[in-house]
Amino acid sequence: MGHFHSQPRASFGIGHQNLNTHLLPSDIIFLILEAAYSQSYMSGCERRAGLRAACLVSVAWVHPAQQLLWRSIDIQTVFQTRALRKMCESRRRGSELALYTRKLSVSRRADSPPELSPTMRDIARLLKRLPRVEELHLWQPLSALPVFPSFDLELAITRRPDIPVLTTLHISFARPSLVHNLLHTLPCLRFVAVQSSLSSDTEEDERPPSGLAPRCRLYEIRWGVKSGVHITHALEKSSDTLRILGLHSLPPAFATLMSTHGVALRSLRVFRYDPSLPQAVRHCRVLEEFIMQDHVPPDELLDALPPTLMHLAIDCDYGHQRGLQAVATWVKRRRGRLHVLTCFSPDYDDLDWSNFVRACKESRVELRCFKDWHV
Repeated sequence: MGHFHSQPRASFGIGHQNLNTHLLPSDIIFLILEAAYSQSYMSGCERRAGLRAACLVSVAWVHPAQQLLWRSIDIQTVFQTRALRKMCESRRRGSELALYTRKLSVSRRADSPPELSPTMRDIARLLKRLPRVEELHLWQPLSALPVFPSFDLELAITRRPDIPVLTTLHISFARPSLVHNLLHTLPCLRFVAVQSSLSSDTEEDERPPSGLAPRCRLYEIRWGVKSGVHITHALEKSSDTLRILGLHSLPPAFATLMSTHGVALRSLRVFRYDPSLPQAVRHCRVLEEFIMQDHVPPDELLDALPPTLMHLAIDCDYGHQRGLQAVATWVKRRRGRLHVLTCFSPDYDDLDWSNFVRACKESRVELRCFKDWHV
């Protein structure tokens, strides 16, 4: 009677023992692959190629590897969008893989014609097949296609049971109303980053739509719009939840806005100085981080910063060096309270800079210097 010889399973040598990969739980295999293919030095192509190879190791490795492979999807053409949607619709395995997707990025290559970019209708149909997407990125130059309405995207998001649990939204828009429509239809949003290609005059002309109050309670919002006229409407429901606020320009009556929304604010990031900023900062009594990208804070702003502040980031580019002496005096006065001071584009040969460094050392403040902005 003959004997059946099975094929040997893959194994790894550990000392004098062999660890059979077939016996490893799937969650352990997932952690191994996640640690191996999440290194910062790996490109996206290298990561995807490695995960595709991991799918061929054994049956036990297929699901963990595919779970990581499908966790983040980046599409650049309308053909990719439609092919992915059809695969999720027509194949049973495709619908299972769609449940792994947590992040969807939609962009367009610089050398690609606009007519090949995915439309809002294509994105809406794809979102219906990716019900567990938590992070959505709609990058420029998608905003260069204003002729496609946003109601299809809203319909895909709000129609049950296909509602994605979106908590993070990065969007470049061609009309501000698109942002407000999404804030109205996405109650689970916690983080929003907004960019616009429009001029400030155009943004000022279009007012927030009436009857579309936001339903989400935001934890963080980065409003990279030249005009901040829409920020008050976007933060209507976030007075007690807002922790991080980043603004390109301050909206009208910013101090009034901070009197209601600065109660729980921990981090405030502004692009440039505004006369209303000191009064607004006084309302942020638990502020721990303040970042000013295009200016050294003047005396009146430094005096308005609360004692809870632990991190200050300023721009020390040419023309801003004269304000370093005031900051150095302020650092000495707050001895033991400020923990970290970040400076960008410092002039190391300037005499004020030497005195500034000495003041930080005497006050035991950690000084971090960068050539460009990294915050």
